[in-house]
Amino acid sequence: MKVQLRVQPLLVHSPDGQSAAGAILIRVLVLILILILLLTGSPTNPFNISTAEAGQASSPDLVVSSVTNPPASVNAGAGFAITDTTGNSGSATANPSVTRFRLSLDATITSSDPLLTGTRSVPTLKKGSSSSGSTSVIIPANLPLGTYYLGACADDTGLIAESSETNNCRASTTTVTITAPINFTASPSSIAAGDRFAVSWSQMSSPTNRDWIGLYTVGAANSAYLVRTYLNCSSFTPPSTPIPSGSCSFNSTSLTPGNYEFRLFTNDTFNILAISNTVAVSPPLPASQLAILNLGYNPPAGGPGFTLGVQSQTAHGTAAAVVNNTTVRISLKTGTGVLAGTLTGTILAGSRQVSIGSVTYTKAESGVVLTATATSGDSLAPGDSAPFTVDSGQANNLAFITQPGSSQAGSVVSGPPTVVVRDSLGNTVTSSAAPITIAIANPPYGVLNGTRTKNASGGVATFNDLNINQVGDGYTLAVSSSGLSGATSNAFSLTVPMGNLGGTVTRASDGSPISGALVEAVQADVVKGSATSSANGSYSIPGLQTGIYNIRASAGGYITQLQSDITIALGSTATANFSLTQERIVYLYDALTRLRAVVDLSGDTATYSYDVVGNLLGISRHNSSQVSVIEFSPNSGTVGTTVTIYGTGFSATPSQNAVTFSGVPTTVISSMATQIVATVPSGATTGPIGVTAPPGSAASSAPFIVTSTSSNGRPTITNFTPTIGTLGTAVTVNGTNFDTTPGKNDLRFNVGRGVISSSTGSSISTTVPPGTGSGRISVTTALGKGISNGDFFIPPSSYTTSDIEFTGRLAGNGTPLNLAINTSNKKGLIVFDGTAGQRISLRVTNSTFPWPCPWCINVNLQFYRPDGLAWVSTSWTNSSSAFFESPLLPVSGTYTILFDPQAGNTGQATLALYDISGEAQGTLTSGSPVTASVSIPGQNVSFVFTGTAGQRVSLTVTDANFTIPCAWCQSAFVYIIKPDGQVLAQGTWANGTGTFIDVQTLPVPGTYTVRLDPTDANTGRATITL
Repeated sequence: MKVQLRVQPLLVHSPDGQSAAGAILIRVLVLILILILLLTGSPTNPFNISTAEAGQASSPDLVVSSVTNPPASVNAGAGFAITDTTGNSGSATANPSVTRFRLSLDATITSSDPLLTGTRSVPTLKKGSSSSGSTSVIIPANLPLGTYYLGACADDTGLIAESSETNNCRASTTTVTITAPINFTASPSSIAAGDRFAVSWSQMSSPTNRDWIGLYTVGAANSAYLVRTYLNCSSFTPPSTPIPSGSCSFNSTSLTPGNYEFRLFTNDTFNILAISNTVAVSPPLPASQLAILNLGYNPPAGGPGFTLGVQSQTAHGTAAAVVNNTTVRISLKTGTGVLAGTLTGTILAGSRQVSIGSVTYTKAESGVVLTATATSGDSLAPGDSAPFTVDSGQANNLAFITQPGSSQAGSVVSGPPTVVVRDSLGNTVTSSAAPITIAIANPPYGVLNGTRTKNASGGVATFNDLNINQVGDGYTLAVSSSGLSGATSNAFSLTVPMGNLGGTVTRASDGSPISGALVEAVQADVVKGSATSSANGSYSIPGLQTGIYNIRASAGGYITQLQSDITIALGSTATANFSLTQERIVYLYDALTRLRAVVDLSGDTATYSYDVVGNLLGISRHNSSQVSVIEFSPNSGTVGTTVTIYGTGFSATPSQNAVTFSGVPTTVISSMATQIVATVPSGATTGPIGVTAPPGSAASSAPFIVTSTSSNGRPTITNFTPTIGTLGTAVTVNGTNFDTTPGKNDLRFNVGRGVISSSTGSSISTTVPPGTGSGRISVTTALGKGISNGDFFIPPSSYTTSDIEFTGRLAGNGTPLNLAINTSNKKGLIVFDGTAGQRISLRVTNSTFPWPCPWCINVNLQFYRPDGLAWVSTSWTNSSSAFFESPLLPVSGTYTILFDPQAGNTGQATLALYDISGEAQGTLTSGSPVTASVSIPGQNVSFVFTGTAGQRVSLTVTDANFTIPCAWCQSAFVYIIKPDGQVLAQGTWANGTGTFIDVQTLPVPGTYTVRLDPTDANTGRATITL
């Protein structure tokens, strides 16, 4: 080893500048020390003596050799831990220093970069030595958000003179994103001791599941917390996952007045993330109000009773003791039920609460609020409970909340019937899913179809697909469920099932629409409904009873057309379109049904004229090439009314005909040689109709009367007096639009024409004519026909008006009519409308008319035709009910029933009339079963099949559900009827579900009929197999 030793003179001077006496001695000691070191030959230089060149200085150099990387993100104002290593790479020992930490937007750390709160003290470092340690730092809350490098700077306060002052700092290799400060707030900021307060947090950027909150006196050390809790508000068990936002509440009962704060720390350390605002705690408040504590559950209506906790509290809602015994009463503030049970209690002096109960409430409902009121003791303000729900009690019974409504037999029962499960207090048991079964309760006939058992949902069952196949009144439905009391619905009625018919009527030659064509729906030669086609040829007949119809279309100048076997189904619309061809002879009639003209196919016409009382005056002829206007229909109407004009010389091309109403031109809709269809134009007034065609021009002799939209000129009948009378009785009919000329009014009592003695526009004087029965009064003029709403009753010839106590009208849809005869030897008159060839049935129920002996007649019923002649009669014996099926009605019009109690009896009864239709239900094919449905009392359904002479057939009836009207009665009869109408074979049954007709040999070829005839008013269904 080469050692260069240079010893400088060592001088010690005295104060006066002279050399000290011991200078030589000092110099010798230094030399000896150097010699010793050289002699030891120590390669390690244990005394750390510098071997510098002569004149060179010694200095430390502090350098951060490592610093941990920061978290990926930290909230501004929060903190985290840093570990760094600071070393001395200089040539001299470094005295104690301070390492500080900064954030920089780049990896070059300078003194201008933001400084973090938190430092690490570095001890004395000899050259070549280092110091490592951890420090908790806090980011300034106002630091601009962004991404930063973390820097650790040795001797950041500049205490040490170093050989280099530019290498003190080191930057992290990764960055930290500074996010918005944690929202860490205590509320309220001012409380009284004993009040509850809370702290909430949000926007934590890097939460852990072991972050925690401490409550501190302001200025206390981090370790001096008063309360410590994790963010799941548990003091002992941390959450399984981090909670970046939330709140925890605390009780301040143990706090003394002063200022407090919450501190948020990370990951079970004392590294602060946030500090809340200050909470000022004042001395506790006295009790000043009452509060009802939450029940915590929904009590049941009616019991068992529930218990209420009533607490005395401060104005801040903190429980506080009362000074005196304080009596409390519970009352109902919000709710519709009845509050009962134990409703008072006493909070004892020095205590804070009392339990009051058992309390009951009758109504299951939500939003119930109770009030607690102090009635003695401390003066405390009343307190309300939080709104709560009272559940229903145990399921007890059923009830209809939507009643079944009247509808058509076979259609869905309206309402729909809806049933609720209730407790004993009538509350809906919303938790119930009980199975509920519905059935017919009354009358004992009819079949209920659809889903008859449903599980309640929310305590409610709705039966929305029910139907009953039989017409009737007084129906009721009953519901039942195991363990529950049942219920019966209100009464409702089922009328005859209805469908609709619609279509178009056009001209066969060119397909153009025919306006004013009459379309009729016919059964057994009886017209059941009709309509007139519109300007576009369409028509609609609503409200037809279900069944099979023949549809007939007719129009002036056209050959009538018939379509057979059109089925009208329940609730649907059948279609029948017609294409009519022109007929050879056309007969035209005026509004009073007088013949006005006869037109042949070539258009040649004979016209008829009459005087004012209807006597024929003469006949004139018109050539087909001569334009003439003979008649039009209707004779009056408003603007826009479609009018059919009859005459000669018209063009079949609509555009070649010009039509005017009182000189105002209009549009021709369709035309043929003897007929034009047009509409009344806007601006038209009462006046003649003019027609111009290629052969020439003509106008009507009578005016077309243009009416206002509020009146079409037709007569109306408002009332008449008296309302009952015999032959010759004077009657005054009041109304509007009567013709002032008596002979121009056709007044009828039912079908009998009355003789008019005088008439004005609003009144007609007449007398009851012979040859008629009870019914409505009608008046017909040239402008139309008016019919009274009420009926005029005419007693049969052997009776007077004083014999009649009751009058009424029956509809053919089964609507009940309640009749009462309260005076001995009095009668009743009941009318109904019928059509020739139609059958009706009459049911009598609930009769209280007595019978004087077992074989005596209760009541006799005599039916009279529209012309007043006796028709058929019936009666019943020893019974409170009866049923009658009529033969075919002989004529159309209003029929009368004389209700005649026998032996002077009085009483009451319910009558229902049914129009029988839909009896023809199709054809039978061997081996193919069909369903026969009887929906109307008295309906005898029939099917046809084609047979040959010598053919052998049998008939089976199965699955019948007809009831037995009496112990000795049959349920129904079934017949096989020969082509000549004679019965070939028959079968019947009583207690079973059908019958069998053994093999029969058909005597002749032809169409055979199978007829099913239920007894009494039975309705139902059966399966028939040929």
